[in-house]
Amino acid sequence: MNKLLHEKKNYPEISENWKVFAMLAKGYLKVGQAEKSREMLREIEKRIDRYPSAYRTLVSMYADLGDIEEVYRVWNLMKNEINIRNTDYYNMISSLVRVDDFDGAEEILKEWESSNRIYDFRIPRLLIKRYVEKGFFGKAEEVVKKIIVSGNKPPASIWGFMATGYSKSGRMDKALDAMTEAILSDQDCWTPNRDALKACMGYLKKKGEDELVEGLCNLLSERRILSRQGIEGIRYEVEVLLIKPELSQ
Repeated sequence: MNKLLHEKKNYPEISENWKVFAMLAKGYLKVGQAEKSREMLREIEKRIDRYPSAYRTLVSMYADLGDIEEVYRVWNLMKNEINIRNTDYYNMISSLVRVDDFDGAEEILKEWESSNRIYDFRIPRLLIKRYVEKGFFGKAEEVVKKIIVSGNKPPASIWGFMATGYSKSGRMDKALDAMTEAILSDQDCWTPNRDALKACMGYLKKKGEDELVEGLCNLLSERRILSRQGIEGIRYEVEVLLIKPELSQ
């Protein structure tokens, strides 16, 4: 990388290509040379020339460096220079949640919601997924409610995140509700988290709700989410774990 930097003056096509400096910035960051990475990001900014992907790279890379002030500076610059799209909102929120700037991510989400753009479920899903990973279920539920209030139907993937998070935290009533919502939702190439599904089935079995287990299995089969063979395999695993719970350790 140092050799390339030394020789770039002899090659205009390298010297003026911001993507070369993006590659270098990522390389320096990967080996722990944060200052050299920042230097490369400054070189990108000199060559940015209103390229949306260059702005996105700067936002994402500054987040990886933990420079939140720079993330917002580039974001504001970006809004003044180009037409912001859903992809840009996605990238900004993705960058903020990686550094746990939830207040900032929520503000960007509000900004996106008020922009009257085509609804893109990937954007609120970023916050929901991160909230669930952190155990902030109340926050995740608020975002889901906002989706519903806006007149949109959360896709299976969002309910699936909720079901998985609830099951891991032992909130099985909520996990079962979310899993059912996921199965009944419009499919977006979604398959259930195997452990979450087993936890839901095991929960019902322990309560003696065999009919509900059968109903859940039928739904999975009817909606072609899992094959009947796959469903029976999961049911077998649940039965084994109920007999020998130590196997789940």
